[in-house]
Formats: sequence, structure tokens, C-alpha cells
Amino acid sequence: ADGSGATAVTNFKTHPVRFLSAANNGTLCFSYDGQLYTHAGGKSSKLSVVINADARSTNERNVPVGGGVSNMKVSPNGKEVAFIFRGDVFVSNADGIGTKQVTKTPEEEAEISWHADGRMLVYSSERNGKWSIYKSEIVRKEELYFYASTLIKESTLVNAEKSVLNPALSPDGKELSY
Repeated sequence: ADGSGATAVTNFKTHPVRFLSAANNGTLCFSYDGQLYTHAGGKSSKLSVVINADARSTNERNVPVGGGVSNMKVSPNGKEVAFIFRGDVFVSNADGIGTKQVTKTPEEEAEISWHADGRMLVYSSERNGKWSIYKSEIVRKEELYFYASTLIKESTLVNAEKSVLNPALSPDGKELSY
């Protein structure tokens, strides 16, 4: 405890050893020059540390919609409005308080049609050099509205050899014309 009989276990010269801790088996762990080391059996070994991170940052921002909106369609229950803005599909509640971006693609979407139950949207999208028809559906049964949904699933509905456009669902939602 008084330091007599102390023995150096490392001989690093440039920087101090920091954050020393010891395991029950006597292995030491410490930091030196920003790196992690262990010391056991009279030998110090630098650890290889790999940190997997979800490096996505919040790139969300509010973009005022002052124009450029197209293909507006009111939902069957009259509580939501789907529209195209900057080439993507959006849905707002009728009060304009909540808005959800449904698609986030580099390609252009157009021509929206609502399913009769209000839980599916059908639209055209120009992907892979041609127009096809896609649908987006609310995943969770307990979520009633697109603008407030947490999970939306997109899938291809019609992918033909040539471009297909102008999707329209029948009033009962069982048939699709294009």
C-alpha cells in the first residue's frame, strides 16, 4: 500500500497508461494512446476493437408545401388526403396536422388510388426504366390511418414488360384497372 516493492508491468514511453482495471484472474485491462490493451502472463497485447454502429442520423426536416402538389385523392372515409409532392407519395389527415411520407424513392411516383378500406394506396412508379404499379399498405391492424402509421409495407402490384400506368381500384377494392 505504501508503494514499496512496486514493479512496472509496462514500459510505454510517450503517453500515460489510463483507466486501469483488473479481472478476478489477475488480467489487467487499460488504455494507452487511445487504444485498449490487456496484460496477462507478463505480456501486454493491444485489442482489436470493432464497433458496429447504426450510423444513420436523423436527416428529417420540415419542408413547407407551398405548391408543386399533384394527384390529390381524398380517402374513402374523408379523413385523409393522399398526394404527390416532389415525386413521392404523402398522406395528410384532413385537418392538416399530421403528414406521413409513404414513399422515399429516387424515382417518380404518380396517379394515386385508394383501396375501399383506406388501408392501401395504389400508385404508378417509374423504376428500372419503366412504369409499374405498386401498393403501400398499413401493416399494423390497430393503426387506422396512413398519416399516423408506424409501419407501411410497399410491394409491386403490376410489373409488366412495358410501362403500365393510371391504376384505379374498383369501389369495392377487388379489381384494378390500369
